[in-house]
Amino acid sequence: AERYRQRYGAPWGAADTMVTVGGKAALFEVALALFDHGQEVIIPSPCWVSLPEQVRFAGAQPVFVETRGEDGFRMHAAPVLAAMTERTRGVILNSPCNPTGGVILPEDLRRIVAACAARGATVVFDETYERFLYDGAEHASAAAFAAEFPETVVVVGSFSKTYAMTGWRIGYALGPRPV
Repeated sequence: AERYRQRYGAPWGAADTMVTVGGKAALFEVALALFDHGQEVIIPSPCWVSLPEQVRFAGAQPVFVETRGEDGFRMHAAPVLAAMTERTRGVILNSPCNPTGGVILPEDLRRIVAACAARGATVVFDETYERFLYDGAEHASAAAFAAEFPETVVVVGSFSKTYAMTGWRIGYALGPRPV
């Protein structure tokens, strides 16, 4: 929480932080806390194989927004916003993305977070691969918008990839205390 406060101005403290058995467990627990039957969750695709299954397990329906190889599988705000309906409860973004490496730019991320805030939806931002950037790409974190939209942003991460601790299974989620 302190790292995110210093780096992005995020409002989280220890009470807003959950340590989990890996990033996958953090994503799963957040999905169970947030999503329910009759709701939709937008996921850019291609995506990590567990994301839609976790949404389905929670009872919600994944809605896929395709990314394109021609632009490096970058996540754009416009197709995500166009996919939103009255049943949209959340958007799960993984940047840099596993499996594509696609990233989201800060301006696109901000538009998605603001749209979710206006609808009472949540952005679940998986930044497990935040330090795996290539060709001059820079990481944009939803944590940068958490102070402005405190009920909207949940950030999930993992120590296993960045710090080569795969067997330790240590993940985390930071976000609104009720989540």
